[in-house]
Amino acid sequence: MIRPFGLQDVLAVRSLQRNGAWLDLFHHLLLRRSALATALIAPVPWVGTGLASYVWSPMQQVRGFVQMLKRPGRHEADLLYLAPRLEQLPDGQAAWENLLSACIAEAGSQALRRLFASVPEGRAEIDVLASLGFMVYTSEEVFVLSSPPSMASLPSDPRLRPRQSEDVWWLRRLYSIYTPQPVQHAEGYNSDDGQASLPLAWWELTNQSSFVGQDQGEVPQALYEPVESLTSFNIFSLSWSNMKIIGLGCAL
Repeated sequence: MIRPFGLQDVLAVRSLQRNGAWLDLFHHLLLRRSALATALIAPVPWVGTGLASYVWSPMQQVRGFVQMLKRPGRHEADLLYLAPRLEQLPDGQAAWENLLSACIAEAGSQALRRLFASVPEGRAEIDVLASLGFMVYTSEEVFVLSSPPSMASLPSDPRLRPRQSEDVWWLRRLYSIYTPQPVQHAEGYNSDDGQASLPLAWWELTNQSSFVGQDQGEVPQALYEPVESLTSFNIFSLSWSNMKIIGLGCAL
């Protein structure tokens, strides 16, 4: 049985989240809020923040938990968190299959056209996602600093400055030029459904620092402050639209 998360599930989810899997890099690396705390912010699925949390409770016992978050102003959502891990016995495989299937059905009922997930390369989760219709559309290499550099060590280049609201047009232009067309297609940037905005991009997130390089009034480059190792992730997309999502592997 799959049902919305409720206050009666707090203790069970608190236990489950100790051995779950993050499926969204931005929230995992930048926000660092527990799955339970996130669920308590939005107890009613899809209302307000666009968050939806569900539990899997066979035999009236909570054995699995999943979260999705709708992208603001778009017909898309990200899978945020799923517990237990796939390899966890005895419920991992069944929990993933049941919860993901329920997420697909629920996203469709909410008129969402795409559902996204990020998992490390070479993991068994890839096969489970693929069996349910997800396709790899890109790969990301994630670099992390163990500690940020001191302000005194930063280069004093007058062309490098903090990002401002008026830079968004240039950032979107950079995205359209340098992001492979199949990736833009999968993320809906070139879709024919009237959505002109980009997917939830790092320069539109809060609680992070980003900078642009300005040259004669133009912004030819942009960067953000990294949040101990190099990790490679496959990003999956499940699409309900009539557009064909092209699977590929590329480093962005």
